[in-house]
Amino acid sequence: MDFGRLIARMLTAAAGFPEEFRDRHAAYLLGVESPQGGFPGRAGQVDPYYTAFGLAGLALVGRWTEPMVLRAINALFPPVGPSADQPPPGNPPNWRSYTVAELVGLAACSFFGQGMSNAVGPFGFASSAGQDPFGRWGRSVQQVVQEFLASVRRSDGGYAKHPTSPTSSTYATFLAALVGQWVGLPIEEPDKTAQMLLARQRDDGGFAEWPSVRQSGVNPTAAAVGWWSLADRMPPTVRDRAAAFLASMQTPEGGFRAHGRLPIADLLSTFTALTALELLEASSAVNRQAARRYILRLELPAGGFRAAAWDSGTDVEYTFYGLGGLALLADAAGG
Repeated sequence: MDFGRLIARMLTAAAGFPEEFRDRHAAYLLGVESPQGGFPGRAGQVDPYYTAFGLAGLALVGRWTEPMVLRAINALFPPVGPSADQPPPGNPPNWRSYTVAELVGLAACSFFGQGMSNAVGPFGFASSAGQDPFGRWGRSVQQVVQEFLASVRRSDGGYAKHPTSPTSSTYATFLAALVGQWVGLPIEEPDKTAQMLLARQRDDGGFAEWPSVRQSGVNPTAAAVGWWSLADRMPPTVRDRAAAFLASMQTPEGGFRAHGRLPIADLLSTFTALTALELLEASSAVNRQAARRYILRLELPAGGFRAAAWDSGTDVEYTFYGLGGLALLADAAGG
């Protein structure tokens, strides 16, 4: 399965959420939106990473609106020049201060704003806003993405998380391919990147985040699977071994742990494992009813989702994982 079909399936399943459930989580997300626009993380500062999760979560429950998107755009893309109908002028950011994840968040928010329904952008929504927010800084989203990815490209074919990081990251390599696809850039030297990733597959079938790490993990494995899905060149042995590793990380409580040395599950690892298993067409290898019950146990009565059983708070990122996970498991609702 490819990402386009997977997202379409998630949206279709989420449309069937009970109205009261959708209202509850929409109220939580709307309640944490910044008055100036955009969404903060737990530290309280609005940034593109959390804003993308906030908008995507509202999209899943059918409650995103164009005014909300425009508020987020104004918060994240302050115009350079003064205008009577625009917020006070700002300055374009120093791209070298960003991480790949922040760039992906910014690109995702720009797609929400300009409604690129003809691209494989996040959730493929159309909007009458219509303009690329990067144009406020005299650039296009494709120009910025291309220049930034060049600054984090590494000699082994992978991508680092930050321009100053010397080592490529499995997760950042997936994000680079994802955002590149959104803006229409081809994957650069895919054979070279594939060899880098193959060198990070461990004996248990999972993948490591860094070349020096011997322990495989659910999240880097999901990232590697995501890259191969985008590149459309996954070797059968990679597919089978990665699926077996991911299935082995499901705990008796139903969730997935981040790696083999951890005794308990968490929502991030559960969502990424479920997503990767869908891409691998191996979702039947795990107990989907138990996974759904696990996610529901992390839901708070007032809306929002916790990261794990030990967590006492919520944020928009984990709320998206909760909503997205339940959408992926919609067919397990009777279990």
